[in-house]
Amino acid sequence: TIADPNVDDAPLKSPDSDQSTHRQPSDSPSSNDGTVKITFPEAVLGGRVTVKTPDGEVVISIPSGSSSGRRLRIRGKGLNGADYIVTLQIVIPPDLDGRSIELVREFAERNPLSPR
Repeated sequence: TIADPNVDDAPLKSPDSDQSTHRQPSDSPSSNDGTVKITFPEAVLGGRVTVKTPDGEVVISIPSGSSSGRRLRIRGKGLNGADYIVTLQIVIPPDLDGRSIELVREFAERNPLSPR
């Protein structure tokens, strides 16, 4: 396997751990890559998700501070023992209430960032 500096290793976790997880299927478990949808709190705080791979389901850790487009490598879980790459996609609820919007505005003011 050739190392890709743009892909982070995704730590695997035991499904028996006491931390909560949710199952997240990837786009196509018949290829060596897929997309995992995560929430805004999971992106900021980190979390654990169960990912369906060609080699079965695995629980991975989402690092805190993750952005959409971040790619994580799951070693040996792709087709024929290859690495499986998941791309994170942050999903925002379509209908935020007024208080939630207020909190996001406050967050933006407290954490200025200019990604462009």
